[in-house]
Amino acid sequence: MTVLIDICIIFLRILMYVVLVRVIITWIPHNPNQPLFRFLFSVTDPLLKPFRFARVGMMDFSPILLFVLISILISVLGSIR
Repeated sequence: MTVLIDICIIFLRILMYVVLVRVIITWIPHNPNQPLFRFLFSVTDPLLKPFRFARVGMMDFSPILLFVLISILISVLGSIR
């Protein structure tokens, strides 16, 4: 059981890095038709979509809310171990 929990924690941490890369990419000019960018957006868009209500002007706080949720999940899974 602990191996399964460890795999879930690793997956969630990788997911946090993928979202972080997506956030950084949105700050720089890029070609959205490149395969890497299409992959990042296709993976992260479904996760960020429920949090899209957290926009204030031009600022989008949905990645921060997703980071908080993933961190809580990692903490809960770590305490179960």
